[in-house]
Amino acid sequence: MLSTPLSLADSDGSMTPMTPLPPPVIDMQDDAEWTAGDFEVITSDCHRFRVPSYHLMSSSTLFYKHARHSLSITFTAPTETAAIFRLALHLLTKGRLGSGEAWHIQNLQSLAAFLGRWEMEAALSNFVTHFQARVHIRDPSVLGLPGFLVGAYADSIEVCVATLRIPSVEWGRDPGASGSGSSGQGVASGLGVGVGVGASLNEGHEWAGHNTDRDPWSKARTRSTALPTPAPESLVAGARGRPTFDPASWPLATFTAGHPPAYLFALARAWGSAGRADARLPAEFVAFLRAAKAAGA
Repeated sequence: MLSTPLSLADSDGSMTPMTPLPPPVIDMQDDAEWTAGDFEVITSDCHRFRVPSYHLMSSSTLFYKHARHSLSITFTAPTETAAIFRLALHLLTKGRLGSGEAWHIQNLQSLAAFLGRWEMEAALSNFVTHFQARVHIRDPSVLGLPGFLVGAYADSIEVCVATLRIPSVEWGRDPGASGSGSSGQGVASGLGVGVGVGASLNEGHEWAGHNTDRDPWSKARTRSTALPTPAPESLVAGARGRPTFDPASWPLATFTAGHPPAYLFALARAWGSAGRADARLPAEFVAFLRAAKAAGA
């Protein structure tokens, strides 16, 4: 460490000591509900949760192994926020997703990525079941490419195939509307996620980015650890009136947001092979995805 303060040279050659910057002030907020547990979680937006450790240790091997060293953790990824962690806790303790904002497509993508990243396998399976039910009843808010990406983050071929069985969903049209000369069901919004995710999200979580033999300090994970993060609407809105599964209609964020690459590759190749109205699209996607995963994509 420096024994004397840093200095700047004045115009006359004398040295003026630099005043050190004060440490940043962090406005920590305690969660209103989770206040009494023995495991402290600080989310990336500076909310503190005190959660009974058995909730986390029983749901995740990674949390279990971390708890053997420390009963506190600070999330750093942009989407490891209080809102997403609260949804995860609701799913863990109530066995369901809840309502309202829980079903916003961006929250669903972020939650799927969070559960996968922290290897909450039982909760992720429960999440997939609930989401698939919404797809099967053709809830417009979970259809098209945005819903497909939820399945990609959950590493669920079943969810992706379920969305691909409704290939006529189009960008920018009111859900349920039918335009002139079009049979598209419509999707009212864009991707719901944007740019700025990637390897940097692993900073501060080196031990959480591993898997294979369930030892968080061992081999590299096979599941993508990228997480979605918000972006301007101009980057996430697809080509209006075009099928959302058509790569030519995808917004810029599709290619820059760190979405699971094997899933996007397989979808793009399947669309080129099967096309919009072809019932072969789901089967083509599965074939290309298996090939991509076998190649280590």
